[in-house]
Amino acid sequence: MGLDVYLSGGKKEVNINSEKHPKHIFKIGYFRSSYNEAGFNTVLRNREIEDLYWIFNNNGRKYDFKPNWTQALKRVQEVIVKWKAFMKSDEAKYSVTECMCSKEVKSKEEALKIFFEEKKTHSKWTGGGFGNFSSGNGSFFLANPLKVCGVVSGKNCINSPTTYVIHQVPPSNWKWYLDALEVVDETIKYVLSQKNKDSYKLHWSS
Repeated sequence: MGLDVYLSGGKKEVNINSEKHPKHIFKIGYFRSSYNEAGFNTVLRNREIEDLYWIFNNNGRKYDFKPNWTQALKRVQEVIVKWKAFMKSDEAKYSVTECMCSKEVKSKEEALKIFFEEKKTHSKWTGGGFGNFSSGNGSFFLANPLKVCGVVSGKNCINSPTTYVIHQVPPSNWKWYLDALEVVDETIKYVLSQKNKDSYKLHWSS
């Protein structure tokens, strides 16, 4: 589940592969932001950088509307500049993952026992391979172990106990989001190049 944004001109829905990033999930005419911690909007907001709502001046209550395309172009280009600056910063070397567990573990031994049980079970599911996943027992990183630099206990947005794990990430971790912004830029320029540009609208799923 997540936010889906569609572009239409009159009765025509636009969904074209990007010229810059043809294999990207973002298309000229279609943007997607999942609600999980890796979602486009979530990642940008966590870095205190504006997201799709700000770019198109949508307060979240407009589900079918005509943006100010000229303003949107200026805004997305501002966000691209900010994101490129972030990618070069020291902060880009780290990310944070929220790890929640519904089971109350009371010892190191019990934690290790749960880990090996999950490892064994997951191995069977994937035919001998491992992955990164979460369950009621916790969060596990068997395919791509995290290089942990800090662990902070606290509460999340719904006031439930949680643990925040700060870990290193490669610079390439953030390129997907830059590519997505560049596709948004392409989409706006596509609209502005049309003779009937005033007929183009965005359909906002949520």
